[in-house]
Amino acid sequence: MLQLIQTIASLFTLLIFLVSAFVALRQLRANAHANQLAALQAASSHFNGTDFQRWFAFTLNDLPKKMQDPVFRDGLRADPIDRDAHPEIRLANWYEDIGIQAKFGVVDEEPLIEYLRDGTHRAWDALLPTITLYREIWGDWNFRNFERFAQRSRAFYEKLEADSRA
Repeated sequence: MLQLIQTIASLFTLLIFLVSAFVALRQLRANAHANQLAALQAASSHFNGTDFQRWFAFTLNDLPKKMQDPVFRDGLRADPIDRDAHPEIRLANWYEDIGIQAKFGVVDEEPLIEYLRDGTHRAWDALLPTITLYREIWGDWNFRNFERFAQRSRAFYEKLEADSRA
C-alpha cells in the first residue's frame, strides 16, 4: 500500500512538473513576442521621426550632387566625421544597427523588412557610392550588416513581386 501511495505521489509530482514546464514555455513565447513588439515599436518611432526622414530625404535627394564636391567627400576622412554635415552617415549607421538586430534575432527579420518597406534597399542603393568611399577610408568591414539586410530586403520584395504576378 505504501508503495502505491509513493507511486501516485511520484506521478502527481511528474504531472505538476510537466504543467509547470508547459506554462514556463508559454511565458517564454509571450516574452519573445513582447520583445519583438518593443523592437518594432522602437524602429517605428525612429523610422517615422523627423531626424530619420530628414536623413533619408537628404540621402535620396541631395547626396548624389554633394558627392561630386571634393570638399564634401574629404569630410568623410575627418575623425570624427561631422554627422551634421554628413547626415547620410547617420542613416547608414541606423540601418547598420537594424541589420545587426535582424542578424542576431533581436527582432524577426521579415516583419522588420515589411515594416521598413523598400526603404532599406533604396537607402543602400543611394548610399553605395558613399559607403564605397567610406570603406576605402575606414575599412571594408563597415556597414556589412546594413549591406546584408539590404540584400535580404531586396530579395524579399523581388519574391513578393514575382509571387504577385504568378
